[in-house]
Amino acid sequence: MAFSGKKIASTSRDAFALLVPASSEAGADGEVISEPEVGTAWVRRFTDQDVKGAKKRLSKIELARFSRLVTAKDALEHPGSFPEALRRIMLHYGEVEYREKKANLSPEALQVGKNIAGVVGLSPVDSYMHLVGEAVGLRARQDAKRFFAREAAKAFALAMWVLWLENGCIRPAVYCLDEKTALYGHEFFFPSIGGCRYILCRGCEKVFFQNDPRDSYHSKQCGNKTRRAKSRNLRKDG
Repeated sequence: MAFSGKKIASTSRDAFALLVPASSEAGADGEVISEPEVGTAWVRRFTDQDVKGAKKRLSKIELARFSRLVTAKDALEHPGSFPEALRRIMLHYGEVEYREKKANLSPEALQVGKNIAGVVGLSPVDSYMHLVGEAVGLRARQDAKRFFAREAAKAFALAMWVLWLENGCIRPAVYCLDEKTALYGHEFFFPSIGGCRYILCRGCEKVFFQNDPRDSYHSKQCGNKTRRAKSRNLRKDG
């Protein structure tokens, strides 16, 4: 199994890697082994460097959707800017898309809504929208945190937990079927740079938990050993 061996950016060294499909074995970091019936699934880590390219390849509508969620997240973390961000995200998700979907319900869907309206306690249309997960609950409409979490989770729906083989080691990971899903995972579900988490040691690739977000090695000894080896190699190359 020939893997790329390329260096991996900080957030991509999480023990629970965020993976996307690789175009070939040569460009892969490993292989997903959880789904044997689909054959070999070459994968690579979604790195910090991939984020910029993934954003560029979003359509205008997709980029607007992503940007509004980022704005909402920032607003929840900084309450002073919250009212404007809430208005923007509600306009996009709570009104425009919801109205369009309601207007295009089939007669069969409306009948299902009528059948459950008495139990759900809403109109037939709203009852059906709740049933299929397209409507935001009454509590969520009043609670921006729940509204944000629901929309972020929907955008990350094409991700799955897998086991993958990386340089002979079997590790858990989250496998995204496309880079857009990985972008949402990177932004909202995986720790940001500077957050303490389980990561791979940059020296020996041992899994360890950071006690300090600046830690890149599982021990001082491993860090010193790795830095000395790099220094020797640089002198040789020079």
